Amino acid sequence: MDPMKFSKLVPAVGFVWIAMLQSFASAQLTADFSLDNNRSQLFRNATARRAAQAAIADLNAVLNQNLGRIAAADTTIVGSFGSTDVTITLTGEVTNPTTGNEVPASLAVNQSVVRIFVGARQLGGNIAGLAGPNSPSSSIQFFGFPNQLQAALSRAENQTNAIYSRGEGPTIFASNGSLGGVAYQLNFGLGLASIAIDDEIGRFHLDHTTPPASNRVDLYSVVLHEALHAIGVGASQSWRDNVTGSTWSGMEVRSLLGSGTNVVSSDGSHIAMGVSRNMTPRITDGVLQQSVFTPLISTGTRFVLTELDLAILRDIGFTGAVVPPRPPLPGDFDDDGDIDLADLDRYNNNLGSPATGSLAALDLNGNGTVDPSDFETHYTTLVRTSNGVAGTVLGDINLDGIVNVLGDAFVMVANLGNESNSWGQGDLNADGVVNVLGDAFLLVGNLGASQSQSQSLAKTSVIPTESAVSCGCSSCSKK
Repeated sequence: MDPMKFSKLVPAVGFVWIAMLQSFASAQLTADFSLDNNRSQLFRNATARRAAQAAIADLNAVLNQNLGRIAAADTTIVGSFGSTDVTITLTGEVTNPTTGNEVPASLAVNQSVVRIFVGARQLGGNIAGLAGPNSPSSSIQFFGFPNQLQAALSRAENQTNAIYSRGEGPTIFASNGSLGGVAYQLNFGLGLASIAIDDEIGRFHLDHTTPPASNRVDLYSVVLHEALHAIGVGASQSWRDNVTGSTWSGMEVRSLLGSGTNVVSSDGSHIAMGVSRNMTPRITDGVLQQSVFTPLISTGTRFVLTELDLAILRDIGFTGAVVPPRPPLPGDFDDDGDIDLADLDRYNNNLGSPATGSLAALDLNGNGTVDPSDFETHYTTLVRTSNGVAGTVLGDINLDGIVNVLGDAFVMVANLGNESNSWGQGDLNADGVVNVLGDAFLLVGNLGASQSQSQSLAKTSVIPTESAVSCGCSSCSKK
């Protein structure tokens, strides 16, 4: 059996709603609870099962990958040349998530299907989950003539790789060996995997449709992280081929971030956290977030997939992993995927107008009028600052998250007395002119004010706290 990577993931701070992705994927990650079979306290709970299924379904929704079928008869592969046969025999096993032991499993999977066995057991300490892919054990023998061995072996090798690489996706394990002095390599793709979650139901927030409690580990986030391990992220030959120390060599990630340096965590199996460049938009709403695959998560936080997570998937072989169309963002009035100054300025000269036609979207409180309450909701909770945080304070003309003299007051002074249709020029009350009574007094009253850093960071990153624990990885080599 190939080396199997296990991940330990635990706790996060803050909350964002999850928009369940509409699947347009060809891949079919299936959550199989048959080995758990109601043995665990956790997955006897229907809400917990739904959270695990939702996390795996959301990952599945972005893969868009066609994986080849493995038939039941494909456990014996024969390559022949002349009077010589080379026979490769393959045996399936999977890690039982309820015991940690290897158990026999059929290698047969339909086209694009990956069977992920999910269960729970007592993991101990701060370990919230363990996961990894499994590859077949193989034995090889030949009968015939040495001068025909190389050709027969090549045919058996090519047939095996054509089936078990599955045509697309990552190489989970590459088995190198020699037969009669002739070298060969068998490449195994995805087929079977397992996820084990700690069977301490009281530590988890179970409902993936509600905000995680501040003192609970979000089960959805744990399973999503572990599902990435299960399909080879941090746990495959394709991952290892892209890692040199803390540097990532894959071009998808390098293109997204501008560099591959400081991408990989010190354990070599996760994405480094605490690096601002590694914060990329969530695929659900565009808000900046650390990767799902960082090694630290704190209680009270929900993580969703980011553009960096998808770039990693493409680099390891999931070439069809693309950002699905995002649902309309509240406050993104020009539908450009960002809630910015142009959206905020739609309120200029429209306050007090009936919320009809093109102005209907501006009526955030639904009272039929575009009023100051809608405007305030937009700039305090929706508009994005330059560091990706949602919401700012009145007077933050340059949208950097703080009201100060150089960035804001000087801009307003330069525009005093001018007609203006822009917050960015100092028209803070959206009345079409920059003046002292309507705008300057508002700015001066807020000098030094900023959006709560604790609130903004909770929405966009993982912050080390007393309740945060690291995600360490161990490996279990199986042959």
